[in-house]
Amino acid sequence: LAIAQLLPAGLVGLMVASLMATVLAGCGSFMVNAAALFTRNVYARFWRRRETDAHYLAVGRATGVLVTAGGIAMALLLPSVIDATLHFVTIMPFLGLPFWVGVAWQRANRYGAWTSAVAAALVYFGGAGLGWSVPQRSLVSLGVGLAAIVAVSWATPPEPEESLDKLFVSLHTPVG
Repeated sequence: LAIAQLLPAGLVGLMVASLMATVLAGCGSFMVNAAALFTRNVYARFWRRRETDAHYLAVGRATGVLVTAGGIAMALLLPSVIDATLHFVTIMPFLGLPFWVGVAWQRANRYGAWTSAVAAALVYFGGAGLGWSVPQRSLVSLGVGLAAIVAVSWATPPEPEESLDKLFVSLHTPVG
């Protein structure tokens, strides 16, 4: 609406073309990155360890097609861009909390991170069934997620020191 009201006719077309190019570039980048991450970090690591590069390239291409099909399915299933944005913004704290706690606290581990994400999601979506408002569900689920990552990380074995050293050395190395 703002574009149509504020820009002259020729610039409206240029702005729409720019937006479409930006979305296309972002989607292409997401597809390639998702396919590469799955192929190298899951498929090659856990299922087929010693294959040729051609084999992994074929798996990456197939994964790219599946990621694209999933994106199209989500675009067709979600009623609007605003609903999609709200949906994804509510999911991010479940994953963001374990990430940031892991960066800030060296004792955090994978067991605490998984427990935190699952517990926060269960509380958030369970609160919807109880009629809680979005702010109430967000606050309570983040509190439960924080308590879960701390409690489970203390109760389970820590991550290996050599793995943590690599991560935290790179995090504390100044850039520039």
